[in-house]
Amino acid sequence: MAKENEEKSAKYKIALIINEYSKGGDYRPLINEELYRQLDGFQKETGHVVAVSFTRSKAHIQKAVTSLQREGFNFLIICGGDGTINDVLQHVAEGTVIVPIPGGNANDFSRRLNIFHWRDTLQIIKNIVEGSVNIIGMDVGEISFHGKDGAPMSRRFINNCGVGVTADTVRRVEGLVDKAYLTNGFLSLMLSKAIGLTYYSSILRRNIFMKCLGFEMLLCSRVGRYANFAPYKHENDGTIHFIIFKDLSYYKRLMLMMLLSFGTRLVSSGFVEYFHGHTARPEIKDSNTFGLNLRGVKSIWGMLHEKSLLHVDGNLVNEFSETVQGDCRVKILPKFIKTVAPC
Repeated sequence: MAKENEEKSAKYKIALIINEYSKGGDYRPLINEELYRQLDGFQKETGHVVAVSFTRSKAHIQKAVTSLQREGFNFLIICGGDGTINDVLQHVAEGTVIVPIPGGNANDFSRRLNIFHWRDTLQIIKNIVEGSVNIIGMDVGEISFHGKDGAPMSRRFINNCGVGVTADTVRRVEGLVDKAYLTNGFLSLMLSKAIGLTYYSSILRRNIFMKCLGFEMLLCSRVGRYANFAPYKHENDGTIHFIIFKDLSYYKRLMLMMLLSFGTRLVSSGFVEYFHGHTARPEIKDSNTFGLNLRGVKSIWGMLHEKSLLHVDGNLVNEFSETVQGDCRVKILPKFIKTVAPC
């Protein structure tokens, strides 16, 4: 038994990464004395030493994660929101275990895992170390594009990635403590100008051009508290769902805003194109004009005709908007990270 516990202890090397500026620096109520006492008890009980790294910027996160992984840390506890998790995601090796402590505004990734408090996280860590909970691989998305100098670039995402109107919402709330996504999303929807999008339909075997307000690529069904963009997306099923917001009149944009929480009505409203992995769903067939089937497709190619904003998990990617992106590709990195199976 002692040898078995020793093997379990040797399996994981754990680090806690704390974003001090998450939610405008409002992380402090989460990381309090009680948590440190619990962590101390966990270390004594299991024999695991938990390294702690405080970060304040993307560059600092990059250095912290790179250094920790070089030293063999393969289990990262991340205190912050989806943006912090995304910053970490850019630099982790495949197979790294990631468990969040929800410390942001939306906390979409934490919610997908049914983690709502640091106590949930601590219990999960104990269960993982003891081997009493299932560990699963989690799909990660990756968008590839080019910098203004033509150099290839890419960004990973764990929840969602958006171009145009949704990225403009992120731009409006960036740096705010109270993000007010609903208000700023309304402003972005009403004020956004249409952009040209060309993508390749593998079914029609030709390029499709359309004017739209933007589009969102999703690995989860719901974004934040309001937006149910991919109602037919099954968790971690190896597919990315796309929703394209059509170029609409102001009246229809208002109607679209009212439907954001009602996913099944949204995707059949005629205000959007919903590309999905389902080939025989009559209730959503009409929402996919071009019959673009995403199941089994390794990557999707597209090009934009104007400079546009991009966000990944709520982080703006400034390099994307510096030039017109004429060659973009989105793909899935299957089961790239590991985490706890939601229960």
